[in-house]
Amino acid sequence: MRKGLKRVSIMLTLLMVISMLLPMSTVFAEKSNAKTITILATSDLHGRIYPWEYAAGKADDKSGLAKIQTLVKAEKANNPNTILVDCGDLVQGNLADLFNNQPIHPMVEAINYMEYDAWVLGNHEFNFSLDFLNRNVAAFKGSVLVANIYKEDGTRAFEPYKIFEKDGVRVAVVGIIAPHIPIWEASNPDRFKGLTFTDPLEEAKKVVKELEGKYDVLVGAFHLGDTAEKDATDGALPIAEALPQFNVIFCGHKHAKFDDIVSSSGVKLIEPGTNGAALAKADINVIKEGDQWVVKEVATKNIDVTAETEADKDILETFAYVDKKSKEEAAREVGIVTEDFVKGVDYFTGEDVVTTMPRAQLEDNAITDLINEVQMYYTKADISGAALFDIDANVKAGPFRLQDAAKIYKYDNNTLVGLNITGKNLKAYMEWSASYYNQYKEGDLTISFNPDIRAYNYDMFSGVNYDIDISKPAGNRIVNLTYKGEPIKDDAVYKLALNDYRFGTLKTLGLATDEDKFYPSKEQEGAQESLRSLVLKYVQEVKKGVVTPTVDNNWKIIGTNFDYDKYKEYYDQIKSGEIKIPSSFDGRTPNIKSVNIDDLAKLGKVEGVKVISLLSVNDFHGNIVESGKNPGAARLAGYLKAEREANPEGTIILSAGDMYQGTADSNLMYGVPVQNMMNQIGFDAMVMGNHEFDWGIEPIEKWKSLSKFPFLAANIIDKKTGEVADFAKPYTIVERKGIKVGIIGVATLETLTKTKAEMVEPYNFSDPAETVNALVPKVKEAGANIIVVLSHLGAMQDKDTKEISGEAADFAKSVEGVDAIITGHSHQTIAGKINGIPIVQAYYNGRSVAHIDIYLDADNKITRTEAYVDGNVIKAAEDTEMKNYIDSIGKELAPIKNVVIGKATAAFNHDTAVTQVTPVGNFVTDIMRKVTNADIAIQNGGGLRRDIPEGDITMGLMYELLPFDNTLYTIDLTGKQVKEAIEHGIILNNEKTFSPGQFSGLKVKYDSSKPRGQRIVEITLLDGTPLKDDKIYKVVTNDFQATGGDEYIMFTEGKNTFDTNIPVREVIIDEIKELKVISPVVDDRLIDVSTQSSMFAPFEFDMAA
Repeated sequence: MRKGLKRVSIMLTLLMVISMLLPMSTVFAEKSNAKTITILATSDLHGRIYPWEYAAGKADDKSGLAKIQTLVKAEKANNPNTILVDCGDLVQGNLADLFNNQPIHPMVEAINYMEYDAWVLGNHEFNFSLDFLNRNVAAFKGSVLVANIYKEDGTRAFEPYKIFEKDGVRVAVVGIIAPHIPIWEASNPDRFKGLTFTDPLEEAKKVVKELEGKYDVLVGAFHLGDTAEKDATDGALPIAEALPQFNVIFCGHKHAKFDDIVSSSGVKLIEPGTNGAALAKADINVIKEGDQWVVKEVATKNIDVTAETEADKDILETFAYVDKKSKEEAAREVGIVTEDFVKGVDYFTGEDVVTTMPRAQLEDNAITDLINEVQMYYTKADISGAALFDIDANVKAGPFRLQDAAKIYKYDNNTLVGLNITGKNLKAYMEWSASYYNQYKEGDLTISFNPDIRAYNYDMFSGVNYDIDISKPAGNRIVNLTYKGEPIKDDAVYKLALNDYRFGTLKTLGLATDEDKFYPSKEQEGAQESLRSLVLKYVQEVKKGVVTPTVDNNWKIIGTNFDYDKYKEYYDQIKSGEIKIPSSFDGRTPNIKSVNIDDLAKLGKVEGVKVISLLSVNDFHGNIVESGKNPGAARLAGYLKAEREANPEGTIILSAGDMYQGTADSNLMYGVPVQNMMNQIGFDAMVMGNHEFDWGIEPIEKWKSLSKFPFLAANIIDKKTGEVADFAKPYTIVERKGIKVGIIGVATLETLTKTKAEMVEPYNFSDPAETVNALVPKVKEAGANIIVVLSHLGAMQDKDTKEISGEAADFAKSVEGVDAIITGHSHQTIAGKINGIPIVQAYYNGRSVAHIDIYLDADNKITRTEAYVDGNVIKAAEDTEMKNYIDSIGKELAPIKNVVIGKATAAFNHDTAVTQVTPVGNFVTDIMRKVTNADIAIQNGGGLRRDIPEGDITMGLMYELLPFDNTLYTIDLTGKQVKEAIEHGIILNNEKTFSPGQFSGLKVKYDSSKPRGQRIVEITLLDGTPLKDDKIYKVVTNDFQATGGDEYIMFTEGKNTFDTNIPVREVIIDEIKELKVISPVVDDRLIDVSTQSSMFAPFEFDMAA
């Protein structure tokens, strides 16, 4: 009966999805009361009105407000219901500082001229004085929006939002700025004096509450990138995830260009790049339902500025004075350069544009030496540090112009600081800087840069001599450091010159304070010239207009072992471009990975060496949509595509199980989106995880029918046939580079206790090691050169000793003839060896990819293996085809997922690493007990899979919280059995591979210092009545636990068992709908008497439920 009902439930869900998938265009065509509101946005214009880069002295015909105006006019003509906003970083850059003394800055004049409705301040708006900022804020004719800046009196410094009415539709636009101005401007606190910058997410929550009932459309205009920058909450995506009320968020700050990011909560994000490269557009379709306007569809698109885009003539005419003065000033000759500053800007090609590696960051150069010379001259400092702000920077022999000073010193707002610093802190600063380089490893042919560090954060030093030993880890690289021939002394004090931005960095690092400053003097404060001006002044007054580039060669990189003669052919291929030097995924950092001989072997360029690359993911749990730290299917596909290109003939992509279940995006379609994802990526095999059985055999058969790769499970045996279950194969053989790789799949025996009994009742699970040992000879007989075990066996790895333990470790110690082991199940990052066998696990949710590289000689004999886990999937470029597919799934499911069923007044935490019982567990078990009129409720902690955030609670969130379709199940238990169940759920110090139990109807005191099974010291009902061993109590749990799941054997011994066939998820949804607003409950139902703390219990790692 139950199985039949569940099939009906599945059918109804699918029918509901299908019924809601009518094309939006059809819906709108049938509605006469439909409207479209268009939002247009720019960001990070950085002084660009004309399509011209003044500092470089060249046209940039794909940029500028003059061209943006042409696009704006066309859009407004097409739809009068248009709002135009700018997302910050407007007035700094492109020699715009030439006009800082005007009553109104030309950039503000320009956006007034173009009738911008709102301007959100960016961090670079704070590069100058508060007087400058306030003057221009006052001059702007629209609304300046920043919700998260407060004045000293506790009021907001600017409007947090503006409600625009367009044809009867109320559109609220909320402004948020990156909150780190006090860090970036730490050396100039007067630039933000009296202002406090608050957390973007918390402020967004506050504003959304303030706006309740006041808007029909909610738009975010943020000077934030899509992902978090320094904290977990300073990005647009974290805000979108927490606040699905936003219909669209316009981003800035990151200089990125995208229009296809959608949060898992359904909020669309868009950013138009920098310098006016594009106009961001969102068309928001609304329909009148009763007396409310309801958003039905949001379409985002960046309209590119191209070479063919005509510049608006009125803008060009109005601001011709800006163009004229900027070009004249940029071209003004102030001296002569006797020879090129950098000879061969690109290290390998010698060209002026870097395509391989920038010479000026690999060896001392005349540009930074000149900056340091200027800084030491004006501060009279002993030592100076400066960065190369543009890797292509060079000044050619000939006239020295202002634009050349801009090439040398890119930023027009930096000023000079001199400070007293101890030798110890100086070295710490230099170590911080030297972390820019990746650590050299044997086989590297080139030096490379850390992709997480921007070029402007690498400083080179003058006044000292030093070497950077990149064979050592970051923090220990500065060696042979001397000043005037003597070693730097930790306790000695030296005079250091640097720019104000870097001074702010040192303050943040705890290496300097305001009291350490000796320059500028108090009299000079506020009247300082910019460093770019000082460069010009130095050339004119000190050098008398004649600049001869000099390099003192006071530093060098050591710790490498390059053999240029031996590998000449490869260096020639780098020079020609046949071997590519990789850049960061966002393109902002070049040369992020050294060319290594192993990489060339993967490409087939090393004679007599073959490499098989095993790439694996595990415990993906349906996370196809990017959310927080989960990269989503599009980035995972982009990452794996790039890795396959690194070894095109030798890559094998594998899954270690638990792929489908876990999010609404996958659960509502019973895993089909994940199956399609794996097919599209090109997986080669997958082992069955325990959660593959959560929905029974029918979805498994569906996945198998769709799959382009085999499911493996050598140890899952059909009880009727005695053979491997018919949905799986015991092994598969994949051939790469003439090497046959035998892949044997084994499932965890814990499937029997972590899955509802009825789902796995038809199968026996045999011992993994015995199964593999029996199978290895057969797989080798079938021709396999390499044996890989693809398993869903759990493991842990000690962070300090690197020792691997657990089910997979025991397995590795018991098998023979195995060359590599891939694991899953325990959601850990594991890379190491046991008995010489490489063993890996790739964390969970697609956040990491595990690698095992197997090297073979000409005779196909394994010579060595390398195992590691890469956690940089979130940084990968999105695969366009996959992104389009995931977006289509989002559109299909949005009518269900985005339905709001209630609100939470505060966040409900479910972090069992912090508490034994949680607010989520309390809430769910209280409802379970209430709806069944039971005495006690007990719920496995792993059956609850996420927090409930503050704010709107959607149907999609409920599917993520309770993904398992478990039903309410009542049992009569004795008091003794109840006590055993509660004792069983008290889990400390990684004792069990499941999460702590949650309960309701009891008050429990326990002693965490006692051994497992002996911890409860007092257990009573809520009224204080002691629980009696021989009394019968009505207990409600779920059908998974009722059949012994998570080793709750006592439930299988109960009486009067009854499966209500009512999903737990359903009663929780109904309760939230009835209550409308819910608040977390934190009470004293569980107290540790050894500490007298309510609920706290150490649970240090995330294990699969």
